[in-house]
Amino acid sequence: MSERARAAEPEALAAVDEAAAEPPRASASSSLEEYLAPAVAAPPVTSGLQSAELLRVMDHTVELRIRGEEPSLARIDEALDVRLLELALTNRDRVLVEAAAGERWVVGVLQVRVPKRLELRAREVVIEADEELSLRSGSAGARLRRDGDVEIVGSRISAASRGLFKLVGRVLRLN
Repeated sequence: MSERARAAEPEALAAVDEAAAEPPRASASSSLEEYLAPAVAAPPVTSGLQSAELLRVMDHTVELRIRGEEPSLARIDEALDVRLLELALTNRDRVLVEAAAGERWVVGVLQVRVPKRLELRAREVVIEADEELSLRSGSAGARLRRDGDVEIVGSRISAASRGLFKLVGRVLRLN
């Protein structure tokens, strides 16, 4: 080997080392997406909560629309009363949807506005106030106070009984 070849050998090795240390350059045919693409695709979302617009209530399913999606069907959770969903549909309230294992389940109702009408149905209704309870509508009203004072006000008050009508008190004043 000539001296010239021996002198060129370290330079050639250094050039090979530098080339190995540099990241690969993109050729004209390769795209940026190839370099930025993850090695493994992200798994699809399998669970989570979303709100949805309620479109229709059926036997065990509802038709709903999640923002940005087309209308789809979801199952009704067995703990959710269907009458509550029907009321939500009437009031245009949104529903809470749980996505689990590729299925959607309606699990609750979200009240998003003050209703024009409030219906309360139950076997027993208890309203309790520590100091005072007032019911008002226009110029009529009823007030119940903690000390036992009951006041009923109206332009015309009527009371009727199909059986015994009893007024009990120490003093009864009529006009």
